Amino acid sequence: MSVRPTGLVAYVYLALLSMASHEASAQIVVEENSNVVGRTPPGYYRGIPAMQDNEGSCAINPILERNIVCAYNASGGSDDAIGDTWLRFSESLDGGRRFFNRYLNGSNLDPSTSVGLQFAADPVMMCWPGGCGTIMLSANRDPDLGGTDGGIYMQWMFDLNTESGFRKALKVNLDEVFRTTGTRFADKPHALYILDQENPGTVEVTFDAEMPDGSVQTITREWPRARIIVVFALFNSSKNDIEILSMYTDNYRDWSNPKQVAQTSGRDQGVSIAAIGDTVAVSYTHLRAHETA
Repeated sequence: MSVRPTGLVAYVYLALLSMASHEASAQIVVEENSNVVGRTPPGYYRGIPAMQDNEGSCAINPILERNIVCAYNASGGSDDAIGDTWLRFSESLDGGRRFFNRYLNGSNLDPSTSVGLQFAADPVMMCWPGGCGTIMLSANRDPDLGGTDGGIYMQWMFDLNTESGFRKALKVNLDEVFRTTGTRFADKPHALYILDQENPGTVEVTFDAEMPDGSVQTITREWPRARIIVVFALFNSSKNDIEILSMYTDNYRDWSNPKQVAQTSGRDQGVSIAAIGDTVAVSYTHLRAHETA
C-alpha cells in the first residue's frame, strides 16, 4: 500500500546477478547496479522530478534475456496531472544498463482510460513468451483504512519486434480482476504465472494496445497455455477483519470467482504465493490480539 512522500526520497535500483556454471559449483557475479527509473522518452508524461519511487517488481523476457521490465510505485504524479501515487513502468533492452520509463494506464492522467480511482500501488510483474502483465491495486484515499473502494487490476502487455525504446505495447484499458464493495479494501496482492505442462499449447489473445508511437492497434497473439493465480488481502472495516482471497485465469481474460484461502479469525495480510508443479502454497501473516493481565 502506498503512502504520500515525506522528506525522504527513495529510488528503485536493480542489482544484476550473473550465474556461471562450473563442474563443481555455480558462481554468482554481482554486476553494477542500475537505476531502474531511467529516463522518460519524448511524448510521455514525466511527472514531478525527484519524487519517491518504491516497491519495485521486475521480470525478464523468457525468450530475450536482455529485455528486463519493472513496475513500481511512483509519487511523481502527486499534486500534478495524476494527482497521487501511480505505477510507473520501466523497460531495458540491453540487460539493465539503460531503462526508459512511462506510467501505466488507468490513472487520471487520461480520462478516457482512467479507472476513476485516486492511486495505484503494490505491483507484481510477470512475463511469458510474447508478453508480460502487472497486477496492482487501485483505490481511493481513506484517512483511517489507507484505502477504500477500488480493487485489483491487471495491465497486459504485448511483446513487439523492436530494438529501441519500448518493446511492450500496453493494453489500452486495465482489466478489472476484483472490485470491492462497501467499506472493503483489497490490498497486498501477489501473483504467480504457471505454465500448463500437462496440456501445452497456446491461447489466442486479442487486445486494443497502445503502441509506442501513441497509436492504438488491435493486436492478436498466441500466448502459452497457463494459469495466472492472484492472491490478496481483503480488509473489511465493518467487521474489523481481513480475508485472504484467491482468483485465477486460464485464458488471460476471464477471472474465476474469489475463493477464501484460509478460514481464520483475526487480521490476515502480507500475502505471498509459490508453486512447484500442481502444488501451490500461499503464505500470509496472521495477527492476533495479545491479551495481558
